[in-house]
Amino acid sequence: MRMKEAMTAGLCVLALGALFPVAYGQGGTLDDEWEFIIAPYVWTVGMGGDVTIGATAASADVDFEDIIDDLDVGGRLRLEVRKGRWGVFVDPTYVSLSRDGNVGTEEVDIDSKCTFIEAGGYYRVAASAIEELEVKVATLDLLVGGRYWDIDSKIDFPASPDVRGGEEWVDPIVGLRLVASDPTVGLSVLVEGDIGGFGAGSDLTWNVTTLLGWRFFEEATLWLGYRVLDVDYDKGSGTGQFEFDAVMSGPTAGCALRF
Repeated sequence: MRMKEAMTAGLCVLALGALFPVAYGQGGTLDDEWEFIIAPYVWTVGMGGDVTIGATAASADVDFEDIIDDLDVGGRLRLEVRKGRWGVFVDPTYVSLSRDGNVGTEEVDIDSKCTFIEAGGYYRVAASAIEELEVKVATLDLLVGGRYWDIDSKIDFPASPDVRGGEEWVDPIVGLRLVASDPTVGLSVLVEGDIGGFGAGSDLTWNVTTLLGWRFFEEATLWLGYRVLDVDYDKGSGTGQFEFDAVMSGPTAGCALRF
């Protein structure tokens, strides 16, 4: 497992919360009206890591340059409902990934069809201004929920039969989301991070998304940014083993509509 990256993700999540002690209570207000958000996204994503199916273990480089050179396109739909401090969300994503890899010294293709659905609730810890950062409006949400995974992988040999395998599991996750905006220019920054698994499903999973938003209409915001999703899952042994220890990352873009 890439422990350095996992520790970095955890620190990012903690850093979000550290931004708010000076901001909380500086005159921010909470809207108690119902709010509905629909946000479709496109995710151009690449994958690196290890996939093991039975006795066949394949590896693909996890270097940033290698992942960026081999991107696939996935889709994501974020749905949220909020009233006051409390909200719920559902966030399904589908990506079909293909990477060149190796089994020992033999070159192979690693194909993985990935469906994951995040769902849970959140509590708005703070809604305020951060005068020290010259931010007009900022919100901080505590997220708690789960991420369902459905992975179907294939290791494709050039001169031998394919090897196929897959698993489904659910990871508990906890995270934070910070949104800082300046309504006078219509720009926003969103940083969201979560960490989970903890052996309940995967050994460890973490996710970090950073987005820059432009509010081009009263109830519509265009978001552009980057997402990294990492998971370390390993189940079974021998011919029944399935391991999916991978990092998925790439640019993402979407449009959020509020009602």
